[in-house]
Amino acid sequence: MNKKLLIAGVDPGTTVGYALIGLDGNVVELASEKHLDLNTLVARVVRIGKVIVVGTDKGKIPAFVEKFANALGARLIKPDEDLGSGEKASIIKGYDIGDTHQLDALAIAMFSLKRIRSLVKKVDNYIEHYGKHKIADRLMELVVSKGISIREASDMLEKPEKEESKIITKVIEERKFEEKDFLKLYSKLKGVERENQLLRQQNNNIEEEIRNLERPRESKKPYEKRFNQLLRQREKRFFVLERELSSKDTDIDVLKSEIGKLHGFLAALNKNFLLKKLDNLGKVEFEKKGKILNVSKGDILFVDDPNILSDKTIAAIRNKVQVIVYNKKPGRKLAELPFLFIDSKKLDIEEDNYFAVVSKELFEREKNKLDILNKVVEDYKKERSG
Repeated sequence: MNKKLLIAGVDPGTTVGYALIGLDGNVVELASEKHLDLNTLVARVVRIGKVIVVGTDKGKIPAFVEKFANALGARLIKPDEDLGSGEKASIIKGYDIGDTHQLDALAIAMFSLKRIRSLVKKVDNYIEHYGKHKIADRLMELVVSKGISIREASDMLEKPEKEESKIITKVIEERKFEEKDFLKLYSKLKGVERENQLLRQQNNNIEEEIRNLERPRESKKPYEKRFNQLLRQREKRFFVLERELSSKDTDIDVLKSEIGKLHGFLAALNKNFLLKKLDNLGKVEFEKKGKILNVSKGDILFVDDPNILSDKTIAAIRNKVQVIVYNKKPGRKLAELPFLFIDSKKLDIEEDNYFAVVSKELFEREKNKLDILNKVVEDYKKERSG
């Protein structure tokens, strides 16, 4: 299944805000995070979809945004001059979600969509008129992000002699934290490297063809028009393949980063406990990450805000989880739940997107303190009731 085509708005800085929207304008992802690095941001967005346009609100493109766009092989869109706060506010009028960084990023994404809307409409009309639904997403990507004409992009995708290598359809799959999934990632990495080798060979062949076309020929004038046309087509194919290589190199970096983290986690498990991460205990969050985390009996959860919860989630974890590590302090109503809550600030935690590891020694120390405290409270209650 093809990944959803996306437009990304990025607001760089100490806190990076980013927004992902579809070509229909619907919001797909809206987030912000302090000290968010480029590789982590790239890894997140490639899981969600295929970014074909990256936007900025600055007349002079920030280095972070430019590197992000280049890493994804996406088209960069910028205003002629910096977008003012009033202009951005009018673009996202009616949206009452997110913080200022997220809203700025959303305004940038919407501004970028407006810039390409007429081109997107032309491609959609072409797809409908000529029945090109099988290549719709790839056609849209080539035209919008690579600057290829609709007709030439269609020919490149449908004519066997011009068919380019397929890009990776899935870089990082949803996974449980098991050794077999680590091996899948490693196998996928090797596959991408083999594809890169083939693409580079294709580039070498195209360069040779261009050199041959540029050599002086006898009676060139009658064929000059055809010669120039072929030359342009070859140069465009060369450009597309170069962008594909850049995108695949990024995929490799992302996979290597994922594998490195998995190496670290696997190596550390003898002295650490594995924590399974959730943003909250709400129904949507648990259903979204449930298949990946595979919460089982004896698991420890690391929940950012346990105060957001649903009865369905509590029922699902009640007989499996005993301890929940938290960032935001639980409210009084959570005291009635059958879980032991430990403050993450008292532990030394190393995090990934879905998992974390914590020192067994520190964890057991804090758990024992709370066990003793809870026993004292229970004994006191019994004395009072007796």
